[in-house]
Amino acid sequence: MIDVQWVDIIVKFSLATLLAGILGLERERTGRSAGLRTHILVCLGSTLAVTLSDLVAEELTLGDAAVSVDRARVAA
Repeated sequence: MIDVQWVDIIVKFSLATLLAGILGLERERTGRSAGLRTHILVCLGSTLAVTLSDLVAEELTLGDAAVSVDRARVAA
């Protein structure tokens, strides 16, 4: 059985790829630099950073409720 957390991660990466692809195709269509591949790679990298940040923060807060973890620190 697939865990709900994995489904959430797959949806995030799929949505990032789709939206970056739309932006990249529009830029390639108008002849600008940084087209499809560049936008997809940048969006997937930022999605990975934020997803890892969420997973680390979730793991640390489960162990000790007194610990305050900033989820945006890795992405920043």
